[in-house]
Parts: sequence; C-alpha cells; structure tokens
Amino acid sequence: DGPMAELVVETAEELRDGEPITLREAFGEADRDWNEVETWAVFKKLSGHYTDSYFLAAADLERGPDGGVQGVDDDEAIYLFLQSLPATETPD
Repeated sequence: DGPMAELVVETAEELRDGEPITLREAFGEADRDWNEVETWAVFKKLSGHYTDSYFLAAADLERGPDGGVQGVDDDEAIYLFLQSLPATETPD
C-alpha cells in the first residue's frame, strides 16, 4: 500500500508478456505517469533511511514535487478535521 502501489502493480502486469525494451521505455509505455517527474519524486522522497512523511501526515501536510511542504487535498485531510470536532463528555 502506498501512493504508487497501484501504478507499480499495473505496470508489472503490462510488462509480463512484452518484447524486450529498456526499462524507461517499458514503464513509459505501460503508463504515462512513469514519465512524470512527480512520480519519481515520490520514490526519491521515500527511499532514504529516514523520512518526515509520517510527521507531516500527522498535520495533514506532505512534501510537494518541488520538495516544499504543502497541505494535503481536502479529500485526504483527516487529522485536523478530527481535531475540530467537539469533544464529547464522558459520564463520571
């Protein structure tokens, strides 16, 4: 599971029965997203020994393709939404 998991699986299925070509060509032909800088930026961002992705996610933030910190899309935000809900009282 992860931001690129579906793309990796779909590409592997496309490559299973093809003619030998370079990986760059194969991936690009299987799915145009492999030709995008943003796709490779995700792999680079998450390939180090340490990443800040979990800390950023805790505040509904992420690193953009340029490496800067940005808010996640509204349909992906959850933590700050939960914090905005009123606290419920518990019986004594």
